[in-house]
Amino acid sequence: MKTEALPVYLIVAAAGEFQPGLAIRLTFEMRRKNNFSHIAFICKSPLTLTKTELLRIFDRVRNLFVVDYADPREAFTGKIEVEALTGSEINAAIKFYHDYAGVVEFPPEYLANLETALQINSICDCIVACEKLY
Repeated sequence: MKTEALPVYLIVAAAGEFQPGLAIRLTFEMRRKNNFSHIAFICKSPLTLTKTELLRIFDRVRNLFVVDYADPREAFTGKIEVEALTGSEINAAIKFYHDYAGVVEFPPEYLANLETALQINSICDCIVACEKLY
């Protein structure tokens, strides 16, 4: 697989019976080591993430788990998947938060957003998709 550049903008949209606060997982495929996953919340559709934001997130994860992740500047394949989280996946993310809150820096309101998403994701009937802009 060939290395691709991260998009300058990643636009994630929800269609259907969307409610603000929907929790999604973005998975970025890497040529080697583990893929990067990032949980985000769509409070207003579409959600826009910049390359700068994504690299800051990836670098923070890589610095904590240096053996597990390759630099996306060199290993990103160009493939990004997006999906709404299930209740069990949100509960797992809440457990991860409680287990690692003293070690990992989480975004402000991350736990509150996960707890809200437990209610929202179970009643939303929507699909999510992303578009890359270079």
